[in-house]
Amino acid sequence: MIMKELMTVFAACAIAGAAVAVDSNIVGYQMHNLKAGPNLMGVAWEAVDVAGQPIGLADIMDISQLTSINEDGDVYGDYVNVWNIGSGWDANVYYYVDQPSWNEPGLNYEKTWMDGDFQPCNPTLDAGQAFWLFLKANISDFPFKGQVAENGSLATLTTGPNLIANPIPRDINLSNASVVAVEGATSVNEDGDIFGDYVNVWNIGSGWEASVYYYVDQPSWNEPGLNYEKTWMDGDFTPGVASIPAGSAFWYFAKDAGVEVTFKAL
Repeated sequence: MIMKELMTVFAACAIAGAAVAVDSNIVGYQMHNLKAGPNLMGVAWEAVDVAGQPIGLADIMDISQLTSINEDGDVYGDYVNVWNIGSGWDANVYYYVDQPSWNEPGLNYEKTWMDGDFQPCNPTLDAGQAFWLFLKANISDFPFKGQVAENGSLATLTTGPNLIANPIPRDINLSNASVVAVEGATSVNEDGDIFGDYVNVWNIGSGWEASVYYYVDQPSWNEPGLNYEKTWMDGDFTPGVASIPAGSAFWYFAKDAGVEVTFKAL
């Protein structure tokens, strides 16, 4: 069943197969057309690879297509800013570097990432984590790969803005309770004039979604064909919407801390 879903989901069928079984693990691919400037990306892969080792930025994308910092180290190329769920922005911004001339014993600056102290690294990432990828130029058919996250993920949020990624390698709908469960969210009030929790979705390649989606739990509003219980609605008060594309991420603005967003297993 999972293989059937993956063969449908992944657009990278031309890359030696869209999904490959390795032991009991499944490796999947996603292809994205990215724009110069900021791109909000989501991690739709397990936090470890098929060998059980932690994954990092260098493991989930073809970093050889990126633009490196220059040889003098004073003009930066592509870089990443990572959001840690529950605590916010990572203290480091990570820069892509491909400068073999810099190599010294114990350090390697070929096709890797480095932190602000010029230390080469491979920042680890969890399923459901989001990051901004800032590019110097457009990249077409940029591949992302990894071990498919079969176990789901849980994000516990703080008050205010929280960046969350779709951790499942397929498009999902926040209103689909069989895929996503939201506990502790604040609903729009019964008069519909004071909003509670809401989300703003980024579509890879095109930017922010035109609609902001609001959490609503007002059974008294229900009418034939519509259901306003524990769902999301758009600015036109249409319930049951809020699609999160595969590989995308979104801002979740929480009224109160402790909201739990659970993405269920495939």
